[in-house]
Amino acid sequence: MEKSRIMTKHKTIGILGGMGAEATVDLYMGIWKYYQNNFGAKYDNDFPPVIIYSVPIPDVVENLENEQVTLQMLQSTAKTLENGGCDFIVIACNTVQFLLKKIREAVNIPIIGIAEVNAKYIQGKGIKKVGILSTKATIEKQVYDSAMTNIGISLIKPTDEDQKIVTDVIMI
Repeated sequence: MEKSRIMTKHKTIGILGGMGAEATVDLYMGIWKYYQNNFGAKYDNDFPPVIIYSVPIPDVVENLENEQVTLQMLQSTAKTLENGGCDFIVIACNTVQFLLKKIREAVNIPIIGIAEVNAKYIQGKGIKKVGILSTKATIEKQVYDSAMTNIGISLIKPTDEDQKIVTDVIMI
């Protein structure tokens, strides 16, 4: 006979995804692996409820097609996740993090920023200098700059020539 398990209430996670389907899938699987590795999750009810909203925004990888339209779409999607019962939101795309402050203004639930989380993780490891490989817009919009430099971590950024190679790899 199987032991009776106490089901605990998990917070509902909202994933604002679709800006790179692989990033969304990777984040989703990362959440599952985290629960397995840190909480011994095994059964369906060991995992948190997750709502994924995949939104096809204008291109942000090769060029920033329409920043205002992109912002409006992301704000609307964040509101939909909030109205759907999410307790907090994570955005699976690094590039659109430059709009994070304005997206946060559209909702009343927390949105976890990738740069902030990465900066805390790197700081916890005692690392003082990191390289960043990302889209051109992520570099140009300085998505990681303040999160890293505010805690004493310096960034190594790709040259324009190297950035073209990184973009080609991202677009594969």
